[in-house]
Amino acid sequence: MERTKNGYRLSSGREFYAHCGFVSLMPDDREDDGWKIGEGDVGRVDVFGILADNGMTWIEPPWTAVERGELADHMIALWQAFKDGSGGRDGSA
Repeated sequence: MERTKNGYRLSSGREFYAHCGFVSLMPDDREDDGWKIGEGDVGRVDVFGILADNGMTWIEPPWTAVERGELADHMIALWQAFKDGSGGRDGSA
């Protein structure tokens, strides 16, 4: 996973917008699988896909398990670096 000008690029090539690089994760019973993944301070990353108005065609397909795992591993590494007092401004973790 690597930073881009406007967010991140996963090893699959999928890119997603993340204002100022912020990606958040929180439990949310209103979501299909119980998690809300956000970007920036109010945005949202559509990891569960975006369907066209016809409800039959994916505009953006759901993320794969590998893509979800990559994001999770990245965020775990960041939080672990924060906990350990390392990483930080240079974005390394």
